[in-house]
Amino acid sequence: MPDELTSTVLDALNSLPPVSRAKVLLDTALALIDAGKYGPEVEHYLEVYLKTPNLSKADLSRALLARGNARKEAGDRLLAKANLARHIFHTLDIYFGEDQDNLHRGLDIFDRAKEDSAFAARIKCLRIHWAYEEDDMLGLVQRIFKHALPAFKSLEEFEWIGYPEMRAEMVKLVLASHPHLLGLGLIGWHFDAVGVSGFRNLRKFTLRAEDDDGFADMGEVRTVLDENEGTLRHLILGAYLERQHSWDSVFQSPTIKNLTHLDLVDTRISHIVLARIAHAHNLQSLTLHGTFEEPSSASVVFNSDQIIDGQHTFLPHLEAFRFVLVGHDDSPGLYQAVTMFLRNRKKLRRLDLGSCPWDLAHAILPKLTNLRVLGVRIANLTAQDVVSLVDAVPQQMVAISITTEVSQRSLNEYASLFSKFSSLSFLHMQCPHRRRPKPNLMSEKDFEVQTDLWMSSAKSIAIAVPSIDFLGWHGEHFVITNIFVAAQRGDVAQLRTLIESGQASATDRDEQNVTPLHWASINAHIAACRYLLEQGADVDALGGDLVATPMQWAARNGYLYIIHLLIAHNADPTITDSQGYNTLHLVTHSSSIMPLLYLLHQPINVDSRDSQGHTSLMWAAYQGDALSVDLLLRHGANPNLKDDAGLTSLHWAVVRGNKVCIRRLVEKGADLSAKDGEDRTPRDMAIELKSLGAWKRALEEGGMNEYGVKRSKPLSDRNTKIAIFILPTIFFYLIFMTLSILPWYTGILLAMAEFFGMHHFVTRVLLNNNTYTDSVNQTPYFAGIITASIIWVVFSWASRLLQQAESHSLSHLMFALSVGLCAYNFFRAITLDPGTCPKPASDDELKQIIEDLASEGRLNGQTFCIQCMARKPLRSKHCRVCDKCIARSDHHCPWVWNCVGSNNHRQFLLFVTTLVTGIGLFDYLTYAYFTNSTISTNPQDISPSCPLPTEICAMTTYDPFLVGVAFWATLQLTWTSVLLASQFWQVARQMTTLEVSNLGRYGFMGGRGGASLSGQMGHRHRHGGTDQIVPGVDSEDASVGGGDGASSTGAGHAGHKHSHGCGSGFLMNLLGFDRFTKGKAVDGLARASTASNPFDVGVVSNCKDFWSNGKELGVEYEKLYDVPLEGFKEAKRRREMSDEENAGSGGRKGSSRGRLFMGLPNPWGPSGSRAGYEPVSQV
Repeated sequence: MPDELTSTVLDALNSLPPVSRAKVLLDTALALIDAGKYGPEVEHYLEVYLKTPNLSKADLSRALLARGNARKEAGDRLLAKANLARHIFHTLDIYFGEDQDNLHRGLDIFDRAKEDSAFAARIKCLRIHWAYEEDDMLGLVQRIFKHALPAFKSLEEFEWIGYPEMRAEMVKLVLASHPHLLGLGLIGWHFDAVGVSGFRNLRKFTLRAEDDDGFADMGEVRTVLDENEGTLRHLILGAYLERQHSWDSVFQSPTIKNLTHLDLVDTRISHIVLARIAHAHNLQSLTLHGTFEEPSSASVVFNSDQIIDGQHTFLPHLEAFRFVLVGHDDSPGLYQAVTMFLRNRKKLRRLDLGSCPWDLAHAILPKLTNLRVLGVRIANLTAQDVVSLVDAVPQQMVAISITTEVSQRSLNEYASLFSKFSSLSFLHMQCPHRRRPKPNLMSEKDFEVQTDLWMSSAKSIAIAVPSIDFLGWHGEHFVITNIFVAAQRGDVAQLRTLIESGQASATDRDEQNVTPLHWASINAHIAACRYLLEQGADVDALGGDLVATPMQWAARNGYLYIIHLLIAHNADPTITDSQGYNTLHLVTHSSSIMPLLYLLHQPINVDSRDSQGHTSLMWAAYQGDALSVDLLLRHGANPNLKDDAGLTSLHWAVVRGNKVCIRRLVEKGADLSAKDGEDRTPRDMAIELKSLGAWKRALEEGGMNEYGVKRSKPLSDRNTKIAIFILPTIFFYLIFMTLSILPWYTGILLAMAEFFGMHHFVTRVLLNNNTYTDSVNQTPYFAGIITASIIWVVFSWASRLLQQAESHSLSHLMFALSVGLCAYNFFRAITLDPGTCPKPASDDELKQIIEDLASEGRLNGQTFCIQCMARKPLRSKHCRVCDKCIARSDHHCPWVWNCVGSNNHRQFLLFVTTLVTGIGLFDYLTYAYFTNSTISTNPQDISPSCPLPTEICAMTTYDPFLVGVAFWATLQLTWTSVLLASQFWQVARQMTTLEVSNLGRYGFMGGRGGASLSGQMGHRHRHGGTDQIVPGVDSEDASVGGGDGASSTGAGHAGHKHSHGCGSGFLMNLLGFDRFTKGKAVDGLARASTASNPFDVGVVSNCKDFWSNGKELGVEYEKLYDVPLEGFKEAKRRREMSDEENAGSGGRKGSSRGRLFMGLPNPWGPSGSRAGYEPVSQV
């Protein structure tokens, strides 16, 4: 039912014509949504509007889209409520005191930061508390500053708190390691700001002294403010009150007028300082804590405030004000001026008036309608005072602090009066004369009685005000834990205590009609969820503003294992919330792939619709989640369904402008001519939304023009591949002949043009592409270049060099063997299966694999491939070029037109080895050929324009064809030698190129793993046209979900990756040099000697295992899913002993590998682990 305000508005609109009334409703609803005030009244406006006949199709689409976005944002706000219990720290406080344990703990943290870059990268704010006076400790802190601070690469704020002061040399070290700090704090017994002016990007600056012998150069402080005028917004200054000091010169800085937050703490405040504050019109928060040098002048400044057109002239944007004076109890005029200054401030949300008389404070409270936090002092507290306070402040208060000298009753007796505040989370009640009982002042029995009375009084407040989470009681603070807070925090022990004591039950509901299971689910506390379910929690309980189930709350964040647990307890994924979303819709909203995969194998319709007719595929397309789009299409989602506005999934993909989503939908049969309610096709919408570029690129990559017509190729696919493979041989002959016939200055230019012509003919004619790099890696083009190079090298050797076989017979024999082995292993590397990982034979087997992995808490991108829809072995990788998972994958190599994996890695290494050897021998024989030939060095026989030395010019004149072939062959040594060296090193270390890259990027050979929260719950990807980073998934795999520039960070030759770039990047990828420039591969090489490598069994055994394809370790890499806890060698030894025992007892002895599941014993049980190879999943 609409509320009273809504009914009044609708009654007033009834007199308008239907179309005008509908327009007013739509405009009002959209305005409320834009203002962030979406709620039931907006839903009612839109509901009435959508029922109005003869609406404009454009306005109808606008209304539906706005409502959908608003509903999704409402769900996102629901997730924000869970952040109370989920604290991801970014601030690190380290205390160094006289206690040696504290010192060592602090040093341990710094050591960890230096060794664990991921840990250090999380720290945004670092506070060091120092309490050592010894001079030798100053040397220690300087070493910390020099060697440990640089490890915190993401540091934005730094504070030094303690004694001695942070001296100039220490400031220099901080400045050297973090010159772009956003926040700097110097707090100590005395301070010294020398050198701080070197920082130029400060947004927050703190300078405080806590003792009377402090000193600060005010000129330096003024310089700090002046140098940071464009950025400084928060200033905190303080000095010991008993010490004479003045901030007058500092406040002459023009930076003061730009401040938004100013705190003067425990300091003297002059009328000059206050006058300068009066001109800081941008201030939103102001703290004045200390003493005024001239109270009468301060009163004049506060009384200068005027209200003109509802706007204050003095600090018009003030939202937080703290006014705590010391030594001004005899200045009532000052307090009166301050309260007049605060009157009618609608923006004020936080107020602390210190010792301000209660009658003055009470007079202004009713007009502070947005107040949420209040601190007051009532000298003689009575029940009437508390009632007047409660009536004077808004009902939305979240924090109240009351201090009193004398109270008519015990303070806890007033607590029930605060129960009217449903949002109150903090209540502080303090009488300075009341303290917790002390055992040394009374008998043991009296102490126990008084302590129980003390605690029961505090507990009675928590019972009287059920909404509070934090209680202040006479200077002590308590965290109030009820069953809902315990569920939010995942505190199973507290849940058990509350339920078993009868204080709560698993089916309780809070004031929002939310159960403990809801809170545990949205915070991903699996143990708490399991315990609540065991205690009878309703698995499908509906609650909250959106009337949703616990599983729907978990689905909004993509919490896979919570969803799995709830479904195991018969949760219904088809239930819809008040917005019409079921669990599948909400998981799609979360952009989490693994939860989506799991749900798609549950009894739920993949094409189920929400209240606006949107399917999950439409939502995924609208969000630009290409991985989700692909997964939904694989599971039978219909791309041609239409929502209530007539939009298909392809329309929604165009709205986002994600080319990968568009291409996926088109490839799966999306109708390019489908029209929405306004008669627009997806292409029409692309033109209208200015996303035609993404539309064109998507269809071009799919082999179509922008109208969806398939681009034709001059040859069939088979003949195209044959032509591309043969073409380099022909063009290389033309190039070498061009260099032989023409002068060098024209021959080189024409040869380059011929090479470009070959590339142009392959990419633009045979492949009919619009770029010179797209799809070329998927053809035998580069393999054809290698073949052409071998052919013309062999031709040159046979037609020229072989004539001198008698003088270099051994070299010729070795060259012939090298060429033969090179050609053979090159052919084998191309034609052998690289080690394709097996796929499930049926849907039932696939579902069982998914269920088993989810049950083990290991369903993530490291253990399951969403492209192959199969379990992913260790050391494997999904190749997006070959579109399959490759066992013990090294990289995809376009030069052999194949992946390099467990089955063809030996052939690839032999090919590269003989290639390098053959080139070396060919160069040697070429040199010998020219040395033994009679070559004229007469200048008349040599081109006068040749810029090379005379001997080389004579060689080029004598046989330019051979020189050209030799130069081309030698050029290949630049990358093949690097590749060969790195491959030998990796074999000796039992590592692959992929694992070296992972080690540099993630610190683990196995990649990112599932250690992060998002990794545990299923990898997630970003929206939009940018590259999508997918935790737990190889970056090359993640490129399938990329936007306009799908990334490809897999490995290539010695780490080279083959992306769809152009220019120098494309060339670096092909030659393999990007291994040393991208992906932190150099870091991987550096870490390889110390990294955990469960496969490393010594150089000799590593080489044997490489050559035997796993026999040395006793594994089948295509079915290797876990590392034995006892290690590979011990596992192999035990299997051999078991086989011998079986044979000795009459059993038939056969191949142990043939009888082992996945090449290992009991991989599902406790004997297998992936620890050490990748991060351990924290479930």
